[in-house]
Amino acid sequence: MAQSIQSLGASATTANVPLEEQLAILGMLQATMGGAEAGTKYKAFLRSAAKGGEALGLSFLDANDQLLSMPEILDQLRGKFGETMDAAEKMELQKAFGDTEAVALIDLLYSKTGDLQGNILSLYDAMGQGTQAAEKMASAIQETEPERFDRLRQRIHNVTESIGGSLLPTVNELMGK
Repeated sequence: MAQSIQSLGASATTANVPLEEQLAILGMLQATMGGAEAGTKYKAFLRSAAKGGEALGLSFLDANDQLLSMPEILDQLRGKFGETMDAAEKMELQKAFGDTEAVALIDLLYSKTGDLQGNILSLYDAMGQGTQAAEKMASAIQETEPERFDRLRQRIHNVTESIGGSLLPTVNELMGK
């Protein structure tokens, strides 16, 4: 995921795509490809989406000239091409978008709009819980037997250092005599 986000860069954020949608798309793409490739495909799509929509006679922009969500874009494409796309329709997409990477992203997500929408909503819910969910996960990680034993060892070590630090001047004085 880190590689995909690095490859994507700020492209999606600049296009005002919510983080939840970015993560859902990248996650679904990574089911069939590496992270860097997923980020590259998504970036190519974002770069050519508005132009591609225009060339197809569709508008992928809202009233504020912001890119629609990926499920909305896929729904528009499905409205134009039907439930499946044949080779000629993919060639039309290729001509409209001018980028094979963008068309590959559409091809991979075209039949998975429902899954994509579900993943986006799940991420909205998870991120809506915010720090509470993060604290719960951190607590679960810290409460394993090995983690508790490590914390006990660290506490004993800290006490030993504290006692040693307190006694050191006295021991040094005795050693000097």
